[in-house]
Amino acid sequence: MTTMKTQLHLHYQAQVEDLVTKKSAALQEQLKTLESSLQKNFEEQLKAQMENHHIACKKLQER
Repeated sequence: MTTMKTQLHLHYQAQVEDLVTKKSAALQEQLKTLESSLQKNFEEQLKAQMENHHIACKKLQER
């Protein structure tokens, strides 16, 4: 009886570990995608700000 209990425990423990590994990998992939998207948005905003500042400086120089 104890051997069966141990085997059952090991079986379920392996299933839990497998599920945790799969979920962890999925979350890591989502995090990578989110990080990439945030980086792209940040770079686009930074570029727009730089262009706006450049235009403002040109206008000031023209005065």
